[in-house]
Amino acid sequence: MKKKVERKNSINKKKREQHKKEREFVLFVATTSDYFFRPRTIYQMAADFSNEYSFEITAERIKSILRYIVVDGILKAHKVPYHYGFGNKHVLFRTFVYYHPDLDWNENPDLIAGYKWMPIYIL
Repeated sequence: MKKKVERKNSINKKKREQHKKEREFVLFVATTSDYFFRPRTIYQMAADFSNEYSFEITAERIKSILRYIVVDGILKAHKVPYHYGFGNKHVLFRTFVYYHPDLDWNENPDLIAGYKWMPIYIL
């Protein structure tokens, strides 16, 4: 019984350390780079982080990290007027785009470079 608890605790510790690395990485990209000067979806971020930074992170994990970053005011989120379905039943999900707070996405969405590509490239 004691070995099971120790093994579970070591697994949880590894998971917490991995989550901490992921949080720090996304926060680092959001605060120090110009990555978010073009609006990005969560699925685009997952693909970009894998390709450009060689950092594997799931879209669900990015979504949970971005909630805190948006609340802190580091990034802003905007609801895209398109719905995208995934899975067998094609349940519709509202898609959000995340961007740097200096951009005025909510006031003039057509002025942001890349707004026209969204219906084609959002996964």
